[in-house]
Amino acid sequence: MKLFLILPFLSLILISCNKRTTAEVEKNIEISSFKLKEHVYKLASDEFEGRGAGYKGEKEAAKYIAGVFKELRLEPFQKKYSNYRDYFQEFDFYTIESSNPWEILSTQNVVGFIEGETRNEYIVVGGHHDGQGMTGQAILGRDAAESEATDSILTLKDTIWNSAVDNAVSIAVIMEIARVLQESNVKLKRSIIFATFSAEESALDGSTYFVNHPVVPKQQIKGMINLEKIVGDSDVEFLYVSYGTNSIFEDIRKLADTVSDIKLTPFYPGIIADTDHYAFTQRSIPAITIGTGSRINVHTTLDHADSLDYILLKNRSQYILNYLIQLANSSGNFTFEGDLSSLLGVSGGLATNEEKLMRNFDGEVAFKVTSVVKDSKGYISGLIPGDLIVAIDDKPIKHQKFYQGLEDVIGESDKKIATLKIIRENQIVISTITMH
Repeated sequence: MKLFLILPFLSLILISCNKRTTAEVEKNIEISSFKLKEHVYKLASDEFEGRGAGYKGEKEAAKYIAGVFKELRLEPFQKKYSNYRDYFQEFDFYTIESSNPWEILSTQNVVGFIEGETRNEYIVVGGHHDGQGMTGQAILGRDAAESEATDSILTLKDTIWNSAVDNAVSIAVIMEIARVLQESNVKLKRSIIFATFSAEESALDGSTYFVNHPVVPKQQIKGMINLEKIVGDSDVEFLYVSYGTNSIFEDIRKLADTVSDIKLTPFYPGIIADTDHYAFTQRSIPAITIGTGSRINVHTTLDHADSLDYILLKNRSQYILNYLIQLANSSGNFTFEGDLSSLLGVSGGLATNEEKLMRNFDGEVAFKVTSVVKDSKGYISGLIPGDLIVAIDDKPIKHQKFYQGLEDVIGESDKKIATLKIIRENQIVISTITMH
């Protein structure tokens, strides 16, 4: 984006900035397409093996992100500055579609802070840094390439899902926004938490762990912006969802659209259960996802860094930066306004045949729970990670290619309560869950 496109926003920003001259702030406030491209190429390189959660490549990618946070002098999660691990929020999670039944791997979110004037109010900007990994690793939803390149020998032999669109581009945006805010010294009313989540591709496990074990008191997190596939297909819109969780999101979008050539399209006001804003909403934190619905080559070995429009990525990053500043400095009310009536706060995927046999279940389909958000309906019903749900209202679970939320398993229902048959370790447990 040309600098003149951001000057209307700068007039708002500079009112509260007294540490730099106007010229210095104007110079440093601009997003760098070069740095964005550098980050995307690094994260989506074969060096990181597709960033499969819990595996070597993803752990090395997390070190890279933490190293950038450290270089920028973001305040680390562990409140120290000794090494990259101070930015790690470590956790274990159940894998999905693994060749090792009931496998548990270790991974980490990466978390850094920029302190604002109010040290007890925070805005989270986040996105998942894990990707689709490589052949032989556990993953949910990995696909074969679907394009004219599918027939090439190179593509057929490719064993790494580099995951550039999904979701290296968003992590690059997070790191670049952090750099700009640090170097420009724009004064912020609220503090900002920069968080990159792992195991999103498993079943939103990283963001669920984050909200279940918040790095600041939960009530101090006033809002959340999740970034997902910021650029990708050339013809897809720049859009956002879940803005019905608080009216402030739409107020800021309308303002942002008036001063930018980039326009953010309202797509769906409600909450969806397949990306990282979901866990925040289940704990009544207003949260949105900004990004695209890119599909071409996503979750395939053709999701590479060399096919992306980095000028467009820069322009959209600038929009997100401006949006974030306005959200952090807003005088609005952050009361949660979302509708949680049909959302359950439980994520997972289909159990493998070996996993079903180990629990002595010989039915066709079983749903393996990997994460449960505290305070959610699933949490209240007593569900825990590792549960194997084998029946709903005494009926077998219907086969579906892709599950992620328990809402998908139960399907649309007018019932207020559903009865779940669960195998927990070697015990049969019957639980009821409130649907509406």
